[in-house]
Amino acid sequence: MTIGFDDDFDPLAPPDFGDAPDEAADPDVGGFADPDRIVRVWVEDNRLTKVRVSPVWFRRVMGEDTLENHFRQAFAEASFSLASVPAESTAPVEDDEGGVADDDAAFEQLPRLSKASLAAFGELFAQLERRIDEAVDNSSPGRAEPAPPTVGSAPGVSVVLDARGRACDVHFEEDWLDEVQVGAIGSAVLAAAQDAYARHGDTGAAHPELDDLLEERRLLMAAYRAMLNPRRSRR
Repeated sequence: MTIGFDDDFDPLAPPDFGDAPDEAADPDVGGFADPDRIVRVWVEDNRLTKVRVSPVWFRRVMGEDTLENHFRQAFAEASFSLASVPAESTAPVEDDEGGVADDDAAFEQLPRLSKASLAAFGELFAQLERRIDEAVDNSSPGRAEPAPPTVGSAPGVSVVLDARGRACDVHFEEDWLDEVQVGAIGSAVLAAAQDAYARHGDTGAAHPELDDLLEERRLLMAAYRAMLNPRRSRR
């Protein structure tokens, strides 16, 4: 998995907002944004893979509002969308290289893409997510209480994961946020999230029921993708 860090960020260069595209505000680039489109995040396998913040966020976050609040909203939008039906295009997509994913190739008798089949998959995802939530809420063997939220940190920022390992909150050091350029904000959030994912994996107790449910979710996701892209998965 490739993480979208800003490798060309120059901390000594002056801010240049000019006519640069505001990826956080552009719905066509995908991802999940807060209602004001100040923050946009991309998620794969329940992990942050890319973060963008509007280059003029400091002009739009006014009064009692905070950038942290817009991150929380974007995280919530990602969690809500991924807990129902995956946010993928319903149009069949051809693979550039003509390859076939192993999981997709296994589904040969899927229903045709329609409103009814999409609704059916939506209900299956909703039921599965409820079962996963129940499994997470149950105490793991040998532990009296559910695991607390996991916190990861990077210079200037910390990211909080919920019990399922999804990013749900972020905290910035005010002095750092006042001085840093916008490109470094997304990089720092990703670095803190990576630290949190490592901590979450290290401290998690064995949970066979949850592992089985996550595998079931992976297979359901593969079936859903195969239905969306029948020509790729059935050629």
